Amino acid sequence: ARALDPDRQTGGVRYLEKSEVLEDVYTFNDFSHDGGRLVLKKPRKVAGQNMPYLVSEHNGHMFPTKRFDSEERLVEHALRHCRVLSAAASIPGISGAIGWCAFDYNTHRDFGSGDRVCYHGVCDIFRQPKYAAFVYSSQQNPRIKPVLEAASLFAKGERSAARLLPIEVYTNCDSIILYRGGRRIGAYYPDTKSFPGMPHPPVLIRDLVGESLETSVFRPRDQGRLKHLIGKILSSGLSSLKPLDYLSMGWILLRYRLKLSDAEKLVHAYGFGWGIKDDSFEIAGILEGREILRRRYGPDAVATRLILHADDSQLSAGDWDTSRCVLRLEDQYGNLCPFVQEAFLLSVEGPAGIIGPSLIPLVGGCAGFWIRSKGDPGIIRIWARGGRFDSGQIEIRVV
Repeated sequence: ARALDPDRQTGGVRYLEKSEVLEDVYTFNDFSHDGGRLVLKKPRKVAGQNMPYLVSEHNGHMFPTKRFDSEERLVEHALRHCRVLSAAASIPGISGAIGWCAFDYNTHRDFGSGDRVCYHGVCDIFRQPKYAAFVYSSQQNPRIKPVLEAASLFAKGERSAARLLPIEVYTNCDSIILYRGGRRIGAYYPDTKSFPGMPHPPVLIRDLVGESLETSVFRPRDQGRLKHLIGKILSSGLSSLKPLDYLSMGWILLRYRLKLSDAEKLVHAYGFGWGIKDDSFEIAGILEGREILRRRYGPDAVATRLILHADDSQLSAGDWDTSRCVLRLEDQYGNLCPFVQEAFLLSVEGPAGIIGPSLIPLVGGCAGFWIRSKGDPGIIRIWARGGRFDSGQIEIRVV
């Protein structure tokens, strides 16, 4: 390698600590993070000496995650990538960390999930993003491409015990503003304390009270206590409250002459929100004091439209050329409907064919397929039809 390219440092790949060093860089597959406190090992401990050091793989098989898994698993998958990225940037001597891996992939019978597929990617096998993919896309310069992605469906019944919080928002904006039912809840900022090494840490929404109590009878200090208590209940349940938490709540009830039932009403009103006519959520991305993006989510979300998109608007005539096409079933707010599993019949007209079956199901609300040209120039027309939805035609020109 050195003879062929004398200018670049050499590196291999290993899982052994203090192994023989033949390269310029000690490259180590560090799969030590299992969700606990240990995230990455120290370079000197692994290499046994001070030398250039690179984490050549992390995560992957430690927490395989399907794009159609529950929200809680998808959230934890993304957070594990955040922890490693932050640690890699914070620990002296680590020059970088390469996540395993970008995409789910086909494998042999002794690995995978019984279907010979390894679900180790931050995207699925058709390149559709999981929440972990937003960790990486949000690290780019917002002036090149602003990113605003919530790692949640904002659906009360999706998480255990209807605990809506915390909600992670992956963004490269300076801050976000949360709205509920059209009413401003408050501004939230990147969590630089939990993820100090990331250029753009996720924003963690830990309470849904925000500014809602500012016009109430509660004093400012008590507003902060209530926000903390309600947020804790919505994140971890009543069992997570400590004796001091109960004393704090008791003091508030006593001071304002409230009953225990009044406390329950506060939790429901500012937390669960059951029965609220408009319980939609909106997040606005703020960059340099100006709103640049907005996303909306709602418990009234229903499958509304089937979107068909091709990666290429033009293919080459001659031998053959290919393009990936993606079907997405979206709700009225433009968000993916991950739990709709309908099948669609694909149709192609013109000098092209489908690689694979023409009847495909949605997996986690979307599906990918490839088409290939047949050599002749012309116009390719593609569409998909199902029981309830029709994508409409898209065209690709072969030249």
